[in-house]
Order: sequence, then C-alpha cells, then structure tokens
Amino acid sequence: MPSLFIDDPALRDPPLPLPAAARQLYSAVCQGITYFEAFQQSYRKSIKGVRAYGDSELLNRCWTTQIHTSMSDPTRASGLQKSADRNDPNDQMYGQSHNQSHSQTQKPDLVEDNLSFPQHQRRILERIDALRRSCYPRMLEQAAAAKDGDAPWLEPELYANRLRHGAAEKLKRRVENSSDDVKYAIGGMRKDYLLAKDAMRELKSLRQDLTTYKACWDKNWEWEKDDGGESDQGYGDDDGQ
Repeated sequence: MPSLFIDDPALRDPPLPLPAAARQLYSAVCQGITYFEAFQQSYRKSIKGVRAYGDSELLNRCWTTQIHTSMSDPTRASGLQKSADRNDPNDQMYGQSHNQSHSQTQKPDLVEDNLSFPQHQRRILERIDALRRSCYPRMLEQAAAAKDGDAPWLEPELYANRLRHGAAEKLKRRVENSSDDVKYAIGGMRKDYLLAKDAMRELKSLRQDLTTYKACWDKNWEWEKDDGGESDQGYGDDDGQ
C-alpha cells in the first residue's frame, strides 16, 4: 500500500497559518467521521450472512473489497448521498453560531466531496500534518510576547489574542502528541477492519480537541469580558492531563 503521507519535505506545500490549517482539519475530520460511520454500517449489512461463521481473514477480505468498490463508486460503498450544494464546506461548517456544537453544524447524511475511503484517509492525515507544520499568525505571536506595559492589560483585543494564542499552542501540542496513534489507526484500517473502531475513537477525540480549542480557528469565536471567565478556561499552561 502506498504511503498516505507526503514524506519528502521538498514536496510539501509551505506552512499554512494555524487557523486555516485547523479549519481544514476540522472539516476533514467531521466529514471523515460521517463517511466512515456510514461505511461501517454498510459493511455490517453486507457481511450479515457470513458474520456468524466467517473468520477474520474472510471478514477482512469483504472489508477490503468494499474499500476497492469505494474507489470507483464512493456513494455505493458508503450508502451516503452526495450533497447537491457545491459551496465551500468551510463556509457551511463555520457559518453557524460559535455556541453551537459540532453535532449541529455537521450534516450526518451528506458528504461535501465525492471521496473514496482511501481519499478520506489521505485527506485527514495530510491535514493533520499541515496543522503540525502550521505557523502562528503574527498578531497572536505579538499578543503573546507583549509585556503588560506595552498595552493596557484589559484591552479586549489584546487579551482575546492572548487567549487565541494559548488555544493554538494547546491544540498544536494535542495534535502532535496524538498523531502517531491517529496515523496508526487511520492508516491501518484500510487493511484491518478491526482497526476501524480505534480509528473512529481517535477521530472523535481529535474533533473534540478542535472544538475545545476553537478560539484559535473559529471565525465566530469572540471573547466576552463579562462571561465570568468561562471563555478562557483551558487555555493556560496546564494541559489538564
């Protein structure tokens, strides 16, 4: 199986700003979860007659056959309908209120792109890599480096950008720390159906991290000075692990 990652640094695109990389990763992860869950459901239906007596080798053969089918007909393999709306999925994903959860922003029965199983794998892994290599926006770095005397500490924009920088650092660290497990599960499930369960767990954990630290990438996030301090919870130095 060819590598799902671009291993040659010379062939990689220049680093993205972290907010853009995180938005793209969130979109890929949400759509991947929708696709893989539907794919697994379709697979379970297809093996209903052989599950009771089929060994792991036979079940894996059925699994890989369905993956090959997805490469020529993604909607048939997963049972998903393709979205008729061809607008930028990022605009749909982030146009909702920042107080809405990912379950409200993601449409579970539609996919934005007619991607196959391996293409969803590759896109998620490439966007994880893009976030790991991403750079912090200049205004966030300036806010993090600013001394209290450089600007009024209670200036809302400065404080909000410090919170965004803290969220960006934590998100990047979380993705870095979990990347090996994510790569193993997502890359391996192409040949081993048993790894699909691990892959879904890793993807949902990654989605939760992106949601928790959305201050650094969600265009609708705003710090509210009088919110009782809830907006900046979790963005300090302690990972809480």
